[in-house]
Amino acid sequence: MVTIMQVVFNELSTSSKHLSVVEVNQLVSAFVKTYTKVINTHPGVHRSIATPINLNDLELSPGYYLAQWRNDPTIDREEKRRFWGLCDRQTTTSPGLGDLLYVQFGDCVGLGLQIAYEKNSPVISFQSEDYWKHHEIRCTVCDLENEEEGEISLINLASEESVNAHKDWIEETIKSEYAEIKTAADFLAQYEMLFPSLRFHRNALAQMKNQIRAVNIPTIVEKLLELEKYFSTWDGGKFDRTVFPPRFVSPESEETLTQFEDEHTFEWEGHSVLVSFHVRYTGGDIPGRIYIYPDHETKKCIIFSMNTKLPTVSDPKG
Repeated sequence: MVTIMQVVFNELSTSSKHLSVVEVNQLVSAFVKTYTKVINTHPGVHRSIATPINLNDLELSPGYYLAQWRNDPTIDREEKRRFWGLCDRQTTTSPGLGDLLYVQFGDCVGLGLQIAYEKNSPVISFQSEDYWKHHEIRCTVCDLENEEEGEISLINLASEESVNAHKDWIEETIKSEYAEIKTAADFLAQYEMLFPSLRFHRNALAQMKNQIRAVNIPTIVEKLLELEKYFSTWDGGKFDRTVFPPRFVSPESEETLTQFEDEHTFEWEGHSVLVSFHVRYTGGDIPGRIYIYPDHETKKCIIFSMNTKLPTVSDPKG
């Protein structure tokens, strides 16, 4: 199973000081903006936050809980909605190494810090103290089994600036994770999670299962990730293929779509869809093509075919 990057909540970053409602709201607002920034900028990051505690039970400040914040009529409704959605997508988890290892910051043991260390993931923190605002967190990892301890540095996301500061690291890590998808089984087991902004026609999935060679799968995944980046923020308006690298997305000619309309038409949810865009990839002795349709209604991209070239005027046999 391929591991997809997931930001991990640093539960130590909730405030140990009594804060006003305004101050609490500033912390929550910065937290949501940071989360939104990393998700929108890096679509390969899982949309759910991994957390050692249930965010719905969060004590934002001593004696002041998330439920109180959500019920406060002075808090902006949109701010509440955004954080509520974040809570709905959380993944409550525990450190995998249990009592064999722990990660400590100062005098405090951090479960979120340990999960991030084990997963090679970034933590996401509230800006409750100056040390949680740093782009990296210096911690001590204690290996109880081998009676060893050492210093580590964890990627910390506490602001939109911190997301920008770690852009290259996040991108490289995502690429290395997606590069582990090397078989049809890897792809089919996780494609919905890997590409939430793409939808796959049964024809494309059947090709992945039965026709596409393993040597071509990493290249196809790389192309799909580029599409995911675009469609994760697409507003459903005009599809702008010029934002991609040159010749990444190509349209079919009117002559081809007229002469080979049947071959380029697919049934999708009770409708016939004429597919006019494709993405090229190197497929050994086949002209690799991914046929796509920007669906303005759902604001997603439908993948209809991922194997070889459909017939064209210049190549009637495809």
